Amino acid sequence: MEHYAKAELVLHGGERFEGYSFGYEESVAGEVVFATGMVGYPESLSDPSYHGQILVLTSPMVGNYGVPRVEEDLFGVTKYFESTDGQIHVSAVVVQEYCDQPDHWEMYETLGTWLRKNKVPGMMMVDTRSIVLKLRDMGTALGKVLVAGNDVPFMDPNTRNLVAEVSTKTRVTHGHGTLRILVIDMGVKLNTLRCLLKHDVTLIVVPHDWDITTEVYDGLFITNGPGNPQMCTSTIRSVRWALQQDKPIFGICMGNQMLCLAAGGTTYKMKYGHRGQNQPCKCNIDGRVVITTQNHGFAVDFKTLPPGEWEEYFTNSNDGSNEGLWHKTKPFCSVQFHPEGRCGPQDTEYLFSEYVCRVKESKVREVAKFKPRKVLVLGAGGIVIAQAGEFDYSGSQCLKSLREEGMETVLINPNIATVQTDDEMADHIYFVPLTVEAVERVIEKERPDGILLGWGGQTALNCGVKLDELGVLKKYNVQVLGTPVSVIAVTEDRELFRDTLLQINEQVAKSAAVMSVEEAVAASKDIGFPMMVRAAYCLGGQGSGIVENMEELRHKVEVALAASPQVLLEESVAGWKEIEYEVVRDIYDNCITVCNMENFDPMGVHTGESIVVAPSQTLSNDEFHMLRSASIKIIRHLGIVGECNIQYGLDPFSHRYVVIEVNARLSRSSALASKATGYPLAHVATKIALGKGLFEITNGVTKTTMACFEPSMDYIAVKMPRWDLHKFNMVSEEIGSMMKSVGEVMSIGRTFEEALQKAIRMVDPSYTGFSLPDRFAGVDFDYMEHIRHPTPYRLFALCRALLDGHSAEELYQMTKITRFFLYKLEKLVRLSKATSTLYANKLTEMPRENLLNMKAHGFSDRQLAQLLNSTAADVRARRVELNVMPLIKQIDTVAGEYPAAQCCYLYSTYNAQRDDVPFTERMYAVLGCGVYRIGNSVEFDYGGVLVARELRRLGNKVILINYNPETVSTDYDECDRLYFDEVSEETVLDILTKERVRGVVISLGGQIVQNMALSLKKSGLPILGTDPANIDMAEDRNKFSKMCDELGVPQPEWISATSVEQVHEFCDTVGYPALVRPSYVLSGSAMAVIANKEDVTRYLKEASFVSGEHPVVVSKYYEAATEYDVDIVAHHGRVLCYAICEHVENAGVHSGDATMFLPPQNTDKDTMKRIYDSVNRIAEKLDVVGPMNVQFLLTAEGQLRVIEANVRSSRSVPFVSKTLGISFPSVMVSAFLARKDQNLVPIKRAKMTHIGCKASMFSFNRLAGADPILGVEMASTGEIGVFGRDKHEVFLKAMLCQNFKIPEKGVFFSSDVDSQTEALCPYIQHLVRRGLKVYGTTKTAAVLHEYGIQCEVLLQRSELPSGDASESNRLAVYDEEVAKKEKFDLVIQLRDKRRDFVLRRCTRETAPPDYWVRRLAVDYNIPLLTEPSIVKMFCECMDLPASSIEIEPFRHYVPKIYHKVENNNCAMLRCHKVGLMITNNNDSKVLALRLSQEGLNITCFHAYLGGSDIDHFEQAFQSLNVPVEVVDLRSEIANSAFDLIMCQSADERHNWHLSKLSWYIFGKYLIPVMRQRRMSVVAQTSKQNKKEAGFEKYVQSNCPEMGVYNAWRDARLMEDFETVADQISFLRKHGIKATVKSNVQVHSSVCGSTYYGDDMRSLPAPSLVKPVRECSVTPEFVSLTFRGARCVNINGIDVTPLLALQMANEIAGRNGVGITRTREGAMYETPGMNLLSVGLQFLYDVSFDRCAADLFRIYSRHVSQNIGAGQLSEKHTQSAIEAVRFLTSDVSGVVELELHQGEIIFLKLSHVQNPVDRRVAPQLVTEEELEEVFQPGNGSFSDVQW
Repeated sequence: MEHYAKAELVLHGGERFEGYSFGYEESVAGEVVFATGMVGYPESLSDPSYHGQILVLTSPMVGNYGVPRVEEDLFGVTKYFESTDGQIHVSAVVVQEYCDQPDHWEMYETLGTWLRKNKVPGMMMVDTRSIVLKLRDMGTALGKVLVAGNDVPFMDPNTRNLVAEVSTKTRVTHGHGTLRILVIDMGVKLNTLRCLLKHDVTLIVVPHDWDITTEVYDGLFITNGPGNPQMCTSTIRSVRWALQQDKPIFGICMGNQMLCLAAGGTTYKMKYGHRGQNQPCKCNIDGRVVITTQNHGFAVDFKTLPPGEWEEYFTNSNDGSNEGLWHKTKPFCSVQFHPEGRCGPQDTEYLFSEYVCRVKESKVREVAKFKPRKVLVLGAGGIVIAQAGEFDYSGSQCLKSLREEGMETVLINPNIATVQTDDEMADHIYFVPLTVEAVERVIEKERPDGILLGWGGQTALNCGVKLDELGVLKKYNVQVLGTPVSVIAVTEDRELFRDTLLQINEQVAKSAAVMSVEEAVAASKDIGFPMMVRAAYCLGGQGSGIVENMEELRHKVEVALAASPQVLLEESVAGWKEIEYEVVRDIYDNCITVCNMENFDPMGVHTGESIVVAPSQTLSNDEFHMLRSASIKIIRHLGIVGECNIQYGLDPFSHRYVVIEVNARLSRSSALASKATGYPLAHVATKIALGKGLFEITNGVTKTTMACFEPSMDYIAVKMPRWDLHKFNMVSEEIGSMMKSVGEVMSIGRTFEEALQKAIRMVDPSYTGFSLPDRFAGVDFDYMEHIRHPTPYRLFALCRALLDGHSAEELYQMTKITRFFLYKLEKLVRLSKATSTLYANKLTEMPRENLLNMKAHGFSDRQLAQLLNSTAADVRARRVELNVMPLIKQIDTVAGEYPAAQCCYLYSTYNAQRDDVPFTERMYAVLGCGVYRIGNSVEFDYGGVLVARELRRLGNKVILINYNPETVSTDYDECDRLYFDEVSEETVLDILTKERVRGVVISLGGQIVQNMALSLKKSGLPILGTDPANIDMAEDRNKFSKMCDELGVPQPEWISATSVEQVHEFCDTVGYPALVRPSYVLSGSAMAVIANKEDVTRYLKEASFVSGEHPVVVSKYYEAATEYDVDIVAHHGRVLCYAICEHVENAGVHSGDATMFLPPQNTDKDTMKRIYDSVNRIAEKLDVVGPMNVQFLLTAEGQLRVIEANVRSSRSVPFVSKTLGISFPSVMVSAFLARKDQNLVPIKRAKMTHIGCKASMFSFNRLAGADPILGVEMASTGEIGVFGRDKHEVFLKAMLCQNFKIPEKGVFFSSDVDSQTEALCPYIQHLVRRGLKVYGTTKTAAVLHEYGIQCEVLLQRSELPSGDASESNRLAVYDEEVAKKEKFDLVIQLRDKRRDFVLRRCTRETAPPDYWVRRLAVDYNIPLLTEPSIVKMFCECMDLPASSIEIEPFRHYVPKIYHKVENNNCAMLRCHKVGLMITNNNDSKVLALRLSQEGLNITCFHAYLGGSDIDHFEQAFQSLNVPVEVVDLRSEIANSAFDLIMCQSADERHNWHLSKLSWYIFGKYLIPVMRQRRMSVVAQTSKQNKKEAGFEKYVQSNCPEMGVYNAWRDARLMEDFETVADQISFLRKHGIKATVKSNVQVHSSVCGSTYYGDDMRSLPAPSLVKPVRECSVTPEFVSLTFRGARCVNINGIDVTPLLALQMANEIAGRNGVGITRTREGAMYETPGMNLLSVGLQFLYDVSFDRCAADLFRIYSRHVSQNIGAGQLSEKHTQSAIEAVRFLTSDVSGVVELELHQGEIIFLKLSHVQNPVDRRVAPQLVTEEELEEVFQPGNGSFSDVQW
């Protein structure tokens, strides 16, 4: 003991206890308390509840196992201790014996060392039991520990606010769960947080005095803490507020006291307090007793709480004190003890689980209860590699689901080519950039209350996360529907994702998240090589790849950091199996796995680059369910609400797996899984996001099962990617972890072999299956290299290897492709060899069994023809002869287990014995566009979908054939029969021959379908549209050119040549450059600009490979020419609608890559007329029926020349349709279906007040090494479109939609041609004035200096001196500066396009310096401009700040074109809410009942215009069980009546009854009411021969977004109700009282009276309202006050229009004033209108001069005539009414009249305003406009009026 200082414990009563110090040698004072635990001293000493106290530990020896190291767990919470960083909270510790030589594997230091480090005294060798006994007698006691005799005064810590001392000072979060629990930190024990974090929550820990009203949380938790609870006044206020809410609350220890005080109760200081670890407490709810840990000196006085609200949850079994509270009606509770234990028993840890369950249930109720009014959907933007058409599909399904639920929808998506941006898909569509700034402005304008982020790919996800981070969503109170943003952030942040999965013991590859190259180098030492590099928040593996060494790591991380701020380094698992699961979870925690998929390629190849098979083929039952269980575990832990994709790497030799990533959104794999299983994932995920459970959602495919099931597949689906790398020069062909494919196909078969061979043919029609194409059969094809290093041709390399004798085992060792798949490929090769050996040249001898076996293995007719030395036609003939034909099978999601009669999802197979469907009804067929590739993308799917919809709208049934899983056209509800199959001549003939189609639409499938046109016609299929022979005339360059010569349509000089000499001779004549191209190409394939003879020779050698039998066409290439795209729809040569688009770039840039304006911005009228005339001549010559696209160029000399014509739908159809507001596909259908002799009326073009701009999206950043230039070969992968009023504004908006970042630092300028540099100098000057610094190459800088532009030279690598290295280091080098991104953030590089032919054939080794300028800009994510015209436009736009661009919905620019839902099957209305306008008659009742029987969502609307029929109206319809809404329109019709009263005085011969206004009032007021009630379709009540109910014009003008449906024209619906007897019988059958007509007619007046009369059709008209003899002989006097020709007072009573009519009608009627007309026996009264109009006439006499009076009479009579003709709503009538209002606006005064037996006698005028200013017609309207007023037009709704 000589080494220890003496110490003494002194109690305030004088008692002294001696001992020795083993801690920090300092004297302290505090409250003395004890703890009886036998373990847990590190936890007790660090417990904030002991803050300020001297703790006596009763255990006989303390310190036995030392003190562990201070570490953090996965949640960032300190381990082992109860305070952050292991801080000690006791003032001193007193023990009996201290162990100074502890032993434990977790020990880091001794207890004494720990105490001394934290400056806390420790005292040992004390009789602790005596101290406890003394404290038991004294109660709580003050004391002090004196070390070395140093005295200190006594101190009571309870006089201080101890909570303020221990509570956190900042807001801290832990965990990433879906439940947000707000923790008020009163001095929290960290094990409390650990217990909560076990339950997948996010904890927001806030200080004790935090304003919790600003927080969004799901549950409130109030922690333990030291001291007097009554001192925590701010916390009490916060909890009092929380008690007024309904969010669950749980408090422990001091939290129990806070709850009591906030609820109005009190607390008291206990004599002893509870300090032990074994206190028994009884639960008053279930009677059980639990052993608890306690440490508190204050207690709740339960009796002081408000009676009836609370009950005691627990009571102390020893002293009966309160140990917890429970609210009787709300989810509030608390306990006084410590359920978290630590140290102490864990008997009550279950309370945390119960609390989290209450929070979860509360949130589920809240989510299920929340029904958004308006939902914002973020789209994906323009298509790029890894984000393609699958998001058009998912977004379209999402919008359909929202509409089904009655939601108002707002869509932001600048991708104008998509189906989802069609006007009918959403209520408000914004073609604006998907940036935070633009989206916030949309939110501000539209004020949605919900937002969906997971249906727009990575673009939407990133934007949504940013909106949340910046507080935009919170600012506008927008709720994220579905998966919370916090969960999205976890799945996107690689480090958070890893840590979150480790929390549930799910394995991830060893990894590290880094934010710099230096961090990556350091992390690589732990991970080791090879390793995977991934960029966070990027799609398609952008920035990812496997690196083998430090040099590769540095470069890859540098590039990845250019795309993302964070990069993840992972242990490589290349060679493992890659497995994917699509998982769905709803708010009730129900989970299902919809589909599992297996990649053909092993890990190391991106799943978007790999062949994928569904369902998995090589997983055992254990492996399948192991990964399924892991998927459900992961989705639950993450808290995803909706759908997600989980990717695994599975060790092929064990059950070990790692989780690669989770996509918390709809993805490419989601679309594939949806199409592979038939399960509509996007649709279901949307419903779930709206709060529906899986058990509440119907399976849309079977219509008989619910969505809460896992699909069964009795077939195999194979997805295969499509690459177009050959279109890019110098691109690396290796495929790996970064996605490069531009599209994908999905095939379906009953065997893997069948599905695989189908998929190969779908990818490229030139492939016949798993056979070797000629180009891979040569010796120059190094197939082993393609096998070792995967490329797009790897599959054919495997075929070549198998043909050459390599075994499957050998190939497995090289590729790690699962042997199962290699054995299947080997089998196909054996079959091919055997068939060729046995039956080559012997087709007729081939038995049926052998032929059927080959077809069952997926061999096509063309493939068999090659093997048998025959032709495809002969093979087909042999098949027909032997009856070897495919059979049709359904995809019903249930493998036939449940009936799916309505299932229309089909495929063909030879592995079957019977068809699943009958072929009875004849339908129209639309051939789809097939795989997306450069030049053939979502634009073609748009046309196919809209044509199919229009055909169905007209009552036809439609077949769609397509195989692209990304498309809307392959959605199950877009047609009546969907064949997911090849669009090949063989398959199309097989299917459509079975179906016996009425007609086939071929003009919407792009070039592939177009090329089959002649063959299909020859095979007997009825082709809709242009004759295939004429298509061939347009497609064959030679024939087309000759046709243009005959028509006199100028074209570039051309020649059809087959030899080098012919081309040389032609080029020598017309001059270079020249354009050479083969026939029948899409997107400029094999086109080239040649500048000299050497280029000619080289090209023809290459082109012979791609052009086949067709000759090469050579034409003059015009530089500096303007190009135009013209789209038309024609009917046998007569143009019905057209659009002329002007390219911004000069001719030479492919039209698919060009930026274009509509209408043209720099073209004169004469040029436009010449273009239109030329198009008309071409269309007439080709007898075009349907679409055609023609391209023109305007030379610098002003010569117009036609380039080519494509007699099919083009890429620009969606853009022109939306820009003009005319659905070109709908017009196409009219052309297709109309007879030749029908005279279809062309759509009149109106003057546009807006500008449309289409720009292209490029994916060069995903194509390593590709030269980012534009030329005659198409390079773009997608497009965007925007609208505006000014060309500069709309161009800037388009650039922002292309993800172009406006430069703020500087610009690097490089040009190969001095003339180009000089031309751009004024524009570069403009950038300098905008504050940008200019950098350039040596050559460019010299030219700029000549024009006075300061330019800093940045050398290119080729210019660096080869000598002194130190000198090189001092020079500014472009390659280095572009990586730093410090000097410039824009690169302009202009090349000499005459060198493009040579440039496109360079390698990276021979590439010129300008290539590296362009490529490095792309690699480091710096905006790049390469076209002079674009640079000029951009510089002109720099004056416009990005914030100034107009953000308006589509309909702000393009008005809605009215559409009818007529002559169609009412089943088309199942996704609509239908408003039926009714009255109390049998027609209305029959319609309401029939529509209700069809399962439609209908609401009946009745316009109440007066009378007494309203009393019994609702009762009459009650038995129909449909909602009825009565809309009171009396005021509206009375207000409109005054327009007639004003006019009536000018034409006394005509008096009107208000029924003439009724349909106008219905249209103007009732229809908008329907729309407000979220009706989307108006159902008409009139029969076919009645015209009064023509709602079309009213919908067109007032609610154009609604459709009109005339049920009486739907033969199937109403064919049984032609007679009154039929109707009555039908109603009686269903127990509904029919309305029986009688001769007594009833008419209800707006004025409130109901008149009765017999059938008066035989009486003459007019007749008196009331016979004079019945009128009073006493005259009646009336005073009428008019203001602005409106009656505002009658006899001193202020009146509204309705009251004025009612009073005037009553006064005039009883005095015999007014005339009635009779029609169909009903009486229409107008006495009041007659009285008021006569009164007005006296005012007119003194207010008008002759000129004004004449004008007034002209307009009034025009109104009168047109009301009689039922044309009140027409523009000319309304114009005349406006004129009358204008002329009478100052007519005011008081008119006094005498009424006597039918006569109106004038008495006097008073208060007459001075005569109005003489108003003459020219001040009102121009002469032309005046004439227009009286021209009613032809009444056609095809006249677009803007």
